[in-house]
Amino acid sequence: MTFYEITCLVAGLFHLLLTVFVVSRDISSKANRAYAVWGFSLALWNLAAYMKLQVPQDPDDSTASEPWIRFIHLGLVFLPVGIFHLCLIISEVRNRQLLPVLYAIHVALAGTVLFGDWYIHDHKHTAFGWFAIPGPAFYVYT
Repeated sequence: MTFYEITCLVAGLFHLLLTVFVVSRDISSKANRAYAVWGFSLALWNLAAYMKLQVPQDPDDSTASEPWIRFIHLGLVFLPVGIFHLCLIISEVRNRQLLPVLYAIHVALAGTVLFGDWYIHDHKHTAFGWFAIPGPAFYVYT
């Protein structure tokens, strides 16, 4: 295993265990639930990156890597809204109208990640394996 693979695996497992630990303390806590969105997103991102590196890296065929590339970006989509939600709770800012709208936007973006080519248009092979070529929804997101 390469250093990059080990890093992805260790970080993913650490985030997963830490998030399960935090959520297990008090699932009814708003802060713990917001942390869960962020923590599970980090875990998904890292574990999907690890799995992407485990499939055959044939420069002419991205079919084995494609699902993992999509899962990487699925984790990335929810990171900003998860940490923003957690920061609002920690700083005791109450904005009940904004969060549902932000979550709805991110769920819609997640749909574009998983289905079609609006978020991920194509794939490109690099020294680190296959990477996504962004589609129009990616540019809206960034």
